[in-house]
Amino acid sequence: MGCFQSRLDKRGDQAGDFNVAGLAFLGGNASEVFDNFPVDRVLAAYNKHLNKTTEPAELIGAEAGLVATNEEQVKAIYTAVVEEVGKELKALEEKVGSDPKGQFYAGKYKAEDAIAQLKAVLEYLKTKSGLDVPAAAPEAAPAGDAAAAGEPAAAEGEGAQNEGGEEGAAADENADAAAIDPPVPADTNMEKTAPTDPNVYEGIDDHEGWANFGGALLRQAITNESFFDLLRSHALRSEFNVDKFTPSGLTGACALLSALADKAETAEKDYWLSGWVTQEYLDSLNDAVAGGSHIHFPWLVAGWNTKEQALADLHFPEPQKKENYVQVAFNVTKAKAFDFAKIRVISHRLRGKVTAGEKSDETFVFNLVAEDLPSLTVAAWEAAKTGAAAVAAATPVAAAPEAAPAEGEQPPAADAAPAEGEPAAAE
Repeated sequence: MGCFQSRLDKRGDQAGDFNVAGLAFLGGNASEVFDNFPVDRVLAAYNKHLNKTTEPAELIGAEAGLVATNEEQVKAIYTAVVEEVGKELKALEEKVGSDPKGQFYAGKYKAEDAIAQLKAVLEYLKTKSGLDVPAAAPEAAPAGDAAAAGEPAAAEGEGAQNEGGEEGAAADENADAAAIDPPVPADTNMEKTAPTDPNVYEGIDDHEGWANFGGALLRQAITNESFFDLLRSHALRSEFNVDKFTPSGLTGACALLSALADKAETAEKDYWLSGWVTQEYLDSLNDAVAGGSHIHFPWLVAGWNTKEQALADLHFPEPQKKENYVQVAFNVTKAKAFDFAKIRVISHRLRGKVTAGEKSDETFVFNLVAEDLPSLTVAAWEAAKTGAAAVAAATPVAAAPEAAPAEGEQPPAADAAPAEGEPAAAE
């Protein structure tokens, strides 16, 4: 257990690095096997946070189409997430000061882009949800002084696409992961055609009203990618550092999206995932290929309809320190998923067997054949786990037979001193 937990703790520490957060997974080798916990642990944590004793899957009223049914609960989640994102934005702005140029957010996003994205998230959620409580009217301000009149800063559209507190602003410390040995070589072929950013979301659906608040969260997570990483990083912490996890204003938002995505998945789909990972994750993937083992992606993953889109997205943005990471892509087949924002594919709790891998140019490409997780309640899972532990504890361990003395040799006396160089018997 000690080795298993130390590995998970290390991966949990890496969850704050937004370059890793998008594709962080459990499994890949025998000491990191996913334990088949039947729901996202962030949903279970939210259940516990609310002092509920029912099944976590029954906590949030969710219907197909990303529709929530419990208005009171959605209001509480809205208030908490808006407050938490506001705190994250303030921490980032204070960190970079008046000149964010050249500075980064969580090792991945340019600070000025992340600030624009988080502002856009807040503006959209307040405008579209119908849940924002108007502040008391301020005293009249001089004409032309919009800031004094209490008007919010104008959101920059949907935020600057793909260029960029406890989760993110402080997570830059985790971005200096151990350098890859050998590092991925920089692309020196100047004749290659520069990739085109695939993140174009013109004309996608709005999600308005409290019942569609989950759709609004997901829309903002997709169109303002730093928000997706902020949420997924939080959800990952609940999986990797279960005993250390502390709920925050993001917990309810992650739990809501978990419950809604579970209801939204439809027929099996084939799609592509891509992102950057540390050498440790790449080693686990190679172990999975060699051993034919499974990996499990907690919470949500956001994929692409085509390989071309997935590979292009690797460059929007690239890590602040590319030498610390490798770029990977997954050809995902037979996965429960749903389409979103026209060009994206979302899977909830993706689990699959890694069947092959190869390096193509600078990208390690793996095949992932999805498989369904066992359908259990948490109560049944805990009972099975307790039963297995009880059986193991009750099973006596057979003692190794003592070697018979050689012919003509007398067995040593019970109180004889150990031979030179041998350890004394434990008392």
